Amino acid sequence: MEPLFAIIFASLLLGERKTALQLLGCAMIIGGAARCILEGKKA
Repeated sequence: MEPLFAIIFASLLLGERKTALQLLGCAMIIGGAARCILEGKKA
């Protein structure tokens, strides 16, 4: 989850724009975390 928060804070605090690849990475991180939660596994 750290890369996700790094991208969010860079966008909010520094005004950096996100690329399509970064957005895809965010979606994969969130999806993986959600899958672990739904299956009851530790990440």
